[in-house]
Amino acid sequence: MEHNANKTIITVVGKDTVGIIAKVCTYLSENGVNVLDISQTIVSGYFNMMMIVDMTKAAKAFADWLEKSDHQEVRAFVNIQDVDMAWRDCSKGNAMNILCQKLGFMHEQVYAIGDAENDIDMLRATKHGYTFHHSPATVKQYAEGCVKSVSELIDKILG
Repeated sequence: MEHNANKTIITVVGKDTVGIIAKVCTYLSENGVNVLDISQTIVSGYFNMMMIVDMTKAAKAFADWLEKSDHQEVRAFVNIQDVDMAWRDCSKGNAMNILCQKLGFMHEQVYAIGDAENDIDMLRATKHGYTFHHSPATVKQYAEGCVKSVSELIDKILG
């Protein structure tokens, strides 16, 4: 592999269905993306795959394709050097709602912190959603405030 490869990490998470790997790999191949490494597992019926790919010769951005395609059940979040994919109903926000319900917490009692687009649902699911100063504007617009570090937020909560 050449040194200037545009390595990207693609993660796919969701309920296991037939053909997930084939569909993703077919698209990547058709668009000049080389799969360098792949790992997948199924735990309790949920599929989790991580791929390291070389996007150097990619014809178009994978996340852009996914968002514009007919794959309505899947969302893609582009971070600095990776693409996170998940079923539309699988989000940190939904996880926050489930945990609040099961643990008996009201959303006003919960604080969340995130720095990427895949954290937006979580920030929206609580009254106290925070992000970092370096986070993208698309994330900051859903946050109650910005902090420099997790410890700064803890001090703010306890202070």
